[in-house]
Amino acid sequence: MSNINSEVFKLLKNILKKNKFIFYICKTIKNYFLSKWIRYSQKRTIQNKLYFRKKIDEKFLYYGFQLNPKRKIEMESLLKNQINSFKNNKTKGNFMFLEIGSFLGESIELFGNILNNSEIDFTIISIDPYTKYNSEKDEQKAEMYSEINASIENNYLYFLNNISLTPWRENFIHIRQPSENGLNMLKNLNLEFDFIYIDGNHQYKYIKSDYELSKLIIKNSSKYKGIISGDDFELSISQHSEIGLSKVEMTELLQKSKDVDFIGFREFKKGFHPGVTLHFSEINDDIIKTESGFWYLNNLRGT
Repeated sequence: MSNINSEVFKLLKNILKKNKFIFYICKTIKNYFLSKWIRYSQKRTIQNKLYFRKKIDEKFLYYGFQLNPKRKIEMESLLKNQINSFKNNKTKGNFMFLEIGSFLGESIELFGNILNNSEIDFTIISIDPYTKYNSEKDEQKAEMYSEINASIENNYLYFLNNISLTPWRENFIHIRQPSENGLNMLKNLNLEFDFIYIDGNHQYKYIKSDYELSKLIIKNSSKYKGIISGDDFELSISQHSEIGLSKVEMTELLQKSKDVDFIGFREFKKGFHPGVTLHFSEINDDIIKTESGFWYLNNLRGT
């Protein structure tokens, strides 16, 4: 009986393939209901996790992002090195950690767990306005951006839920403000930080502002210097040939893409954040960039 059903199914499939219009309609209907079912299933999963007080991972979202495994190792290593430097220099007070851009809190949970196991007093501060952050160009190119913006209030709720489950939640402060406002507030409070991680809006004007303001509040003495690091520096301007462009073409692309979050090149299986690339092409600071896109400022000098 199963063989007969299989043959009937193949016959129907061949008929549909010959009539491309009917095949297209059937495929569209199937994809529509499949998409509806996936989103319904995700919604129910998230509701259950909130009710039972469990973590909501990026994988449960339609547009979920997962932390790159290589980047995760690099992030862990850099923070641990800075904690050792903090201990060796017998720096007084709390180890001050700042994250710009939080999303669901995956990276800050990684950092927070390391700090919590390091036998030091620490304070974690994050800045994220949880408002629409993409330009109209981005929304026209990818549905994902519209999805993120439409559910931004939910994302904030998921973030708070995830932080509330951590053992270091009482060491945590969140500033729901645009990063420029939040960073200036911290500066006016005369706070200085041991470690800053920048992963906010990647458009040119925002990464530039986040970086410059971070340099004003990082610890920077002759005996002890803090670390400024960040995410999504996938391609430097000198790597223009990796996406089939000359340096002149790359420069022109970067100038045209100041308000674009991400550009992908399928034929080269590469993508990058043009605002980040442009910003670091304009400064002379000693930036260490890894293959995963993680970066940090080496040899911090006077600001």
